[in-house]
Amino acid sequence: MVVLGDSMVEAMQVPVLDNFSSLLELNLNQKQVKSEVINLGVSSFGTGREYLALKHYGINYQPDLVVLGLTISNDILNNYTEDENNPSFVMDETGGLKKRIKSFLTDNSRLAAYLREKSYSSVPLRNFLIKIGVFSRSKRVEENFKEVEDIPADYFIYSEEYPDFLMEGFEKTKYFLSKIKETADEKEIKFLVVLFPTQEQIYEDVWREVKETYPEMKNMDWDLEKPNQMLKNYFEENRIAYLDLRPFFKKALPKLDERLYYKYDGHLNKTGHQLVAKILEEYILKLK
Repeated sequence: MVVLGDSMVEAMQVPVLDNFSSLLELNLNQKQVKSEVINLGVSSFGTGREYLALKHYGINYQPDLVVLGLTISNDILNNYTEDENNPSFVMDETGGLKKRIKSFLTDNSRLAAYLREKSYSSVPLRNFLIKIGVFSRSKRVEENFKEVEDIPADYFIYSEEYPDFLMEGFEKTKYFLSKIKETADEKEIKFLVVLFPTQEQIYEDVWREVKETYPEMKNMDWDLEKPNQMLKNYFEENRIAYLDLRPFFKKALPKLDERLYYKYDGHLNKTGHQLVAKILEEYILKLK
């Protein structure tokens, strides 16, 4: 099994043996289901780069199942920002080598990757990183981000009316998902998308705190279930297997003594990874 994803899958926040991929492998083998789980998660990756990771690396492991962890909070936004300054998909004739070197250095620095991801939810951090040249955006992308200067862009994933840049992000996401499915189908590999919710979608106090932090949000209408429903509609229309973790997380809350996320980091803690591993274990055992 190969697992694709961003920092939520890479799980630098917990010891390697405590991330859900390692726990899933352990749990399945203990149930006499011989398994090897290859974690290909990389911080700051969007669905496009995850597709390339599968195409150029994951397929070589000859997996029987490809699991894509899709992070609701930023994957759509990451996919939108795939443009001429992102050499994963476009190589222009002038300055191309310089861009490739810069991208390589940025993507292989864990600190830079972490800051890059956090910049999508922090306007001051984003502006600072652009200023010092850690990364840049095209004029088209930057113009769209000016429209949301007072509210972190990734919260717009929950807005009832999506701005154009998010709709474009969704279209790119669908395209990259179709490419992953196509790659898996060609090799007769099962494909599963796992939707990772944000803590704003799970804990009412966190969402309330967000809206208090950004008063401008009180003048807008929000729907925390919207991105999940849009994605699920797409999956069902295109016969893509999916697992939405949000209802499982909500159901488990009364039985838990601690939270599932690091509050100020937004990633899953050990308890969160244990729950994800258990949910995936039960899902996979049903396939056997």
